[in-house]
Amino acid sequence: MEPLLEDHRRRATQRLANYPLFAQAQASSIERLIAGAELLGGRRGELLLEEGAPPIYVTFVLEGAVRIFHSVDDGRQFTPKIMAAPNHFGDVELISGQTQNGQSVELLVDGWVARVPWAIVRQVLLEDHGVCLGWLGGLASQFVYTIDADRHNVFSGLPGRVANVLLSYAEVFGTPTRDGVALQVPLSLDRLAREVGSVKRSIIRVLQTFEAAGWVEPGRALVLRRTEELVAATLPRRLGLSHAAKAPGLLDDDTTLPKEPR
Repeated sequence: MEPLLEDHRRRATQRLANYPLFAQAQASSIERLIAGAELLGGRRGELLLEEGAPPIYVTFVLEGAVRIFHSVDDGRQFTPKIMAAPNHFGDVELISGQTQNGQSVELLVDGWVARVPWAIVRQVLLEDHGVCLGWLGGLASQFVYTIDADRHNVFSGLPGRVANVLLSYAEVFGTPTRDGVALQVPLSLDRLAREVGSVKRSIIRVLQTFEAAGWVEPGRALVLRRTEELVAATLPRRLGLSHAAKAPGLLDDDTTLPKEPR
């Protein structure tokens, strides 16, 4: 990764200052985070975090999108989450006191990130109640999506895993067309197989089934069609893999909560 140029640095700094989880932060906390941040740009496919390496930073995704993935020695991978800006990663291991990263993270498109040393983030969390509440809401939101992905990975089989990845890429990189949603990011059969922990021939069979049902249209850019029908058939009650940070519901007015029964 390379340091951002001045114009991009200004824009990245503004995005970090307006990060959704900092909605109730003290000005001094935001200033401390910005002062300690390393603002970097990276290229599609660049590895930002390596599974097994020691955790050091919390990384904020300010432009672009990344995928969280796990891998094994034979080359198979599994993608439980796609994170579009604004978002962050690397904090779970640090908060829980782990000594190794539990996943790898790579850029799906060219993007900007801010890396902030854990010592700075930790001090802000300890001292600023608003940031701590926002962070708690962010962790809860990410966990909800993780629960959803785990449920579908267990119960939906390979067709569900393939559909989940395709739909999640479409949510982040899709362009509406007359016939559906076209994926505007390279996603080869080999890549798709790696992301769902399978092999190419199995992916071909799943896509042929989807095509026969009218859910996908192969071509230069894969087009997803009748997505509601695809979800109903393969991923009931789906939330998806794609996730972006937003101001947490924990900070909402209590009057929005359900009334307790008398």
